[in-house]
Amino acid sequence: MNYYSKYLKYKQKYNDLQKQLAGNIDDVEKILDINDYVEDKYKKIFEAVYDAEIKFDDKTDIIKAYKKISLKVHPDKFLSPAEKNRASQAFIKLTNAKEKLILMVPRVPIVPRVHSNIGVFNGTFKAIFKDRKDWPVYVYAWSSQPSNSRNVSSNVWDENGIGKTVNIKYKNDPDFGYDYVTANIAFSPEAFSKIFHPIDRIADTTSSEYSITINKKIINIPNKQIYIFGESNHAKNKNQTDYLKKFFFERGSHIFGEAITENEHNTDLDTNTDGLRVDILLASLYTKALQRYSTNEELKEKTFVKRGNMLYLILINEKIPQISDDITKAWSDLKKKIYTINEIFTQLKSFIETWNFDFKSIYEYYFQEDEYNYDMQKLLSVDDNSAFELVLDDKRNRIYGKSFETITQTAREKNMIKKVEEYISKLNKENKQKIIIFTGLAHMEKLNEELSKKFSVVCYKLIDN
Repeated sequence: MNYYSKYLKYKQKYNDLQKQLAGNIDDVEKILDINDYVEDKYKKIFEAVYDAEIKFDDKTDIIKAYKKISLKVHPDKFLSPAEKNRASQAFIKLTNAKEKLILMVPRVPIVPRVHSNIGVFNGTFKAIFKDRKDWPVYVYAWSSQPSNSRNVSSNVWDENGIGKTVNIKYKNDPDFGYDYVTANIAFSPEAFSKIFHPIDRIADTTSSEYSITINKKIINIPNKQIYIFGESNHAKNKNQTDYLKKFFFERGSHIFGEAITENEHNTDLDTNTDGLRVDILLASLYTKALQRYSTNEELKEKTFVKRGNMLYLILINEKIPQISDDITKAWSDLKKKIYTINEIFTQLKSFIETWNFDFKSIYEYYFQEDEYNYDMQKLLSVDDNSAFELVLDDKRNRIYGKSFETITQTAREKNMIKKVEEYISKLNKENKQKIIIFTGLAHMEKLNEELSKKFSVVCYKLIDN
């Protein structure tokens, strides 16, 4: 075989390899052609480019199909800027469809099987509602009926807005576990300033172990001071965490979690400043990413939410920067009425979409030059392309990935640990109250590492169910 023949042979192999690596622009266009208003659009996105049958009631099958389609439409499979742009839009649309389809997979509710001498109390017991001023804006936050309805307001508060004392009973509901029978309304534990539980809490917390269902398996968990449950996905683990929270709450434990309403029984792991710092960053990155791909509807929707979250946290803060007289006037009018978060976003829609926020100035107004200033300034200065890459996959970005992790993870974990330690330090030494922590898997390892230096800790991963 002469050299030219060898050249032809290796060239053929090279071309074959290029074909395997190359993306399929036709499949990209098929995904983008799926109308957002078509029925079963998420299924149709998969079916448009996948040549085998997909079992949409099987999460494993959905993920398998997603991985195969990704090999055809991922932006890295294309060289020309125009094709990369189209592929990025298709990939975001595909990824969003995968998440929606997985959430739609039917799940069997997981009810913990609890072996205890106490059992479940079926009678009624007294509780005192919180005053009207202490209830959240979202009308379905703590009650099965809207809190601004006549039925709720007349049964929960007196004419001065003071919480009434009523008889309630347990209800098998993960969201609203207490039933006000005579009014036909169910409430979450946060609705009450005081619940006179019939359960002997002290006796239960001294037991050597609990037997409970986690990830569809009955396991015995040891007697520790702190239990950390790492959630692989907050939305997908909700069924399981709701029952676990109810189980431990009824045994006198104190619950720590992310984005939960604080009261004497619950504490939010995040401080307002932690949430605001992250929301300023995400609003900035998504705004820049959208400037690069302004026609991408999925990205446009997510950007609206990120900007809306930031604006909402600013407006409910005691300290508000001078962003716009029109915004503050609109917010002043909104506060006089009860609205859900979605309704607030609708009322402020024009500001959220079009206002030119100075993210650096907003950050400096709240945080000045704190210990995370270097990383935040670095991230708030990225160009549109880098912002898009961080939005798409933050951890793979070699230049900014570490800084992104510092703001969204390291800074939060430091304050999470501080909050738990401060709460325990205030307890009487004879108080053997259990501390239950629900957090993302990304934070579980660090919390376990630091809290184990001072307390007895056990961790469990909550997998998707």
